[in-house]
Amino acid sequence: MFGLSHKCAWRMAKQIRMAMKQDTDWLSGSCEADEAYYGGHRRTSNRFSNKTPMLGVLERGGRIRVRVLNDHATSYEIGQFLGKTVKVGSVLNTDESKLYDRITKIYDRVVVKHSAYEFVRGDVYTNSMEGFWGRLKPSLEGTHRAVSRKYLQYYVNEQVWKYNRRGQVLAPLLLETAAQPVSRGW
Repeated sequence: MFGLSHKCAWRMAKQIRMAMKQDTDWLSGSCEADEAYYGGHRRTSNRFSNKTPMLGVLERGGRIRVRVLNDHATSYEIGQFLGKTVKVGSVLNTDESKLYDRITKIYDRVVVKHSAYEFVRGDVYTNSMEGFWGRLKPSLEGTHRAVSRKYLQYYVNEQVWKYNRRGQVLAPLLLETAAQPVSRGW
């Protein structure tokens, strides 16, 4: 074998994940926004306690961006992320969460009401974003025993990088990405 120690292999994988940055281009048109929670076991009646919140925005037929949030999702954090990610005037498909109420001045928000068992109403849905969450979580849980909140953004970036390059041959792209200088940040 190559004689790499476990620690050395882990560092190399970390450096590759750090190189797999998310795109910074604006998302526009019809987009879907949704939040998800990862990790932890529920120890109280609050189903989100001990979990790490993530916010994702998907441009239909295009790219996706995901941000791991701090302790809990707030409308302020969501507004900050969307303001740096989605062009003003875009149509934003969300669920009925109150976290998105403040963005209606900037984006055309359309809502599906999951609480009323409504998941699609014509072109109004968040199913593509939900599908990404449905692939992300098993990918993390199936590959790793646990992912620390400290490093979760890097693992999420890896999955976003792969999603944004779906339909392409990833090996040459990965080599090209790994050859780039690495800077810290998400």
